[in-house]
Amino acid sequence: MSKDDGKLYLINRYKKEWWEFDDLKKGGRQAHTKNVKAQLEAIDYYNQKDRPLEILVINGSGRKTGLSPAVEISNSALLIKHAVKQFQDQKDINIETVNLREYAIETCNGCVSSASALCGFPCDCWPYDPMQELYPKVLKADVLLISTPVNQAAMSTKLKTFVDRLISLDGGFFVAPEQYAESKDEVWREKCVSVSRGGNIEYAQRLHGKVCAYFITSKDQNNPADKEYNYGELVSKSLYAGFKEYGCYHADDYWVIACGNPEEDYSYDKLRLNNDKNALSKAEKIAKDAVELAKQFKKNPPKINPGRTNRT
Repeated sequence: MSKDDGKLYLINRYKKEWWEFDDLKKGGRQAHTKNVKAQLEAIDYYNQKDRPLEILVINGSGRKTGLSPAVEISNSALLIKHAVKQFQDQKDINIETVNLREYAIETCNGCVSSASALCGFPCDCWPYDPMQELYPKVLKADVLLISTPVNQAAMSTKLKTFVDRLISLDGGFFVAPEQYAESKDEVWREKCVSVSRGGNIEYAQRLHGKVCAYFITSKDQNNPADKEYNYGELVSKSLYAGFKEYGCYHADDYWVIACGNPEEDYSYDKLRLNNDKNALSKAEKIAKDAVELAKQFKKNPPKINPGRTNRT
C-alpha cells in the first residue's frame, strides 16, 4: 500500500475528507493533471474513425459476489450478462463491464446548482475518487448498457450516485492543470460565479451521441398490494430522462424488466429469471437495438443542438 493509498484508507476509516491531509491537498494538482490526461485521451479515442464499437456494461447492483452471505451473482447482473452474450465473439465490438459495488464513489457536491462554472471537468471536487477511473471508460463508450435492481421504488444507490457524478461530463467547465485550485475558497467561488454570469462558457456535451439501454429487476413489480405502481417504468423513465438530458440517445425499445414472484421467497428468484423467456428475449433485443443505433451513429453522428446552453 502506497503512502497516498494509506491516507485514502484513513479517509474512509475515520470519515475525514481528503483535503484534511496536507500531502493529499498539495498533491491534488498532480492527481487532477493525471485525470485531465486520461479523460482527454479517452475523448480522442472516441473520435477515432477506425476503431471497434465500444460497449460499457454498468452493473448497478449493491451486491458484491463472494463477499456477502449470498455468494452469487445478482439478478440484474445476470439479466444484463445474458443480453451481451450475443456480442462476445464479434471482433468489431469491445465489451467492458463495471461493477459499481467495487467503487467507493463519493456523492456529488452539487456545485453546478450554484453556478455552471463551479462544476469542473474533470471533476475537481474529488481528484482521488474512483469515479476518476470510470470517467474515461464512459467517454470511450458508444453504448452504455445499464442494469439495476429496484430498491425502494428507485434505481440502486450505487447507480444513482454514478449517474449524478456524470454531471461533470455534461458541460463541466474545463479546468486545465494550471487552473486547478488547491483550496476552493470564497475568492475561487466568486471567480467562477463571475465566469458563469458572463455567459462565456462553452457547453460541452461530452456524452452526446452515446446510446443507452436499461436492464431492471424487481421483486414487487407484480405485487397486488403495489398495483398502482409500475416499478420498471418508474426506474426506466428516470434513467431515460437523466441520460437524455446528458445528450444520450435511445432506441425505440430501451428497457426490460425481469420480475420475481412477490408470493415466493427470494431464493426462487434465480429460477424465475432463468425461466422468464420473454424477459431474456427482450433483454437480447434491446441490447441489439442499442448496438445497431450506435453503429448508425458511428457512420452519421447526430448533430449537437448549438442553441442549447442549459445544464441538467
